[in-house]
Amino acid sequence: MPAPREAGGEMSVPLERAGKMPGALRARPRANLGEIVRRIRWRPAHSMFEITVEYHRIARLLMPETYLKQVGFGPCWFVHVDPTAGIPRFQVGKLLRSPPAVDLGPFVTQADAGRFIEILEDAFDLCRYYNILQQVPRGQPCAYFDMGKCPAPCNGSISMDRYREMIGRALAFAYGDRQGAYADWTSAMRAAADARAYERAGAVKQLIDRARRIEHESFHLVRPIERFRYLIVQRGGGTTQVKPFFVRAGHLQSGPAVRLKELGAAVPGWLEQMKAEPPGDADAALRSERIWLVSHFLFKRETPGMFIPAESLGEPARLAEQIREHFATRRKEELRDLGGEAVAEAAEGGNVGKCESEKV
Repeated sequence: MPAPREAGGEMSVPLERAGKMPGALRARPRANLGEIVRRIRWRPAHSMFEITVEYHRIARLLMPETYLKQVGFGPCWFVHVDPTAGIPRFQVGKLLRSPPAVDLGPFVTQADAGRFIEILEDAFDLCRYYNILQQVPRGQPCAYFDMGKCPAPCNGSISMDRYREMIGRALAFAYGDRQGAYADWTSAMRAAADARAYERAGAVKQLIDRARRIEHESFHLVRPIERFRYLIVQRGGGTTQVKPFFVRAGHLQSGPAVRLKELGAAVPGWLEQMKAEPPGDADAALRSERIWLVSHFLFKRETPGMFIPAESLGEPARLAEQIREHFATRRKEELRDLGGEAVAEAAEGGNVGKCESEKV
């Protein structure tokens, strides 16, 4: 396709070569884009992920008031808490918070994020009614205190320092440090059983079962946002090049396209960039939106290209081989969809052009 021309140039269908087009289409005059726009800017993009990244960037620049209505992805959700706050609590939101608050995510829906908080509140006996907790030390304890499911920091039964420690343990559990908590609960259950306090042992077992809901598939992508790091590899032009994107805690940068046969030399540099600290050039809103964008693809049943968590990157040589294998397999599947087994087998044997010519 010819590149569009700027500042009043024309961009139209070459009707003189459209002999097989319906008469109604052939009769249409050429569109003079110079009468519609002053300038067309364009740049090539080789994957749906890259198109989405570029469209978000351009829309944010040109339509600052309405761009979020124009993009093809919606928000994901986060859980925030500042464990050092005077009256700390876990909250749900769409935007990242500034330090010292910490964020966990992404969650597909607001309801998922709310259920995540409920699991933490139930497992660690946290206050459910923030409006009462704000009245400390003159708050009126709620029914959870009567049921033994809240230590009532609202009325000073425990200090806020002690309550912040409870929030800290819940946060560590949410971060993924869970074996210690499970071991403590299991030990308490067995001790109660040994003392023939079977009702108490049963209650602890129920607590463990409820706490394990945090392992549900709905939360499989949830992590501290500083650990939201992915190497994303997409097509970079044709079938012989790939392009890397580096996602680090809401910062997103791209690298130059690389030929598949040159991955061995390029991948070590990619790994170094993934380890580097992200630049501090993005506000919380932009970082949040970039996580929304990446999560839009992560939440799909089948993600285009490769989305590799930082902790799964492995050694350079092995990673380069995995990338080559992935794109070779995808190419073979596409050729099979296009022309059947013969084309796919020819692609594997290097005779794609010959096979396609014979088929045509």
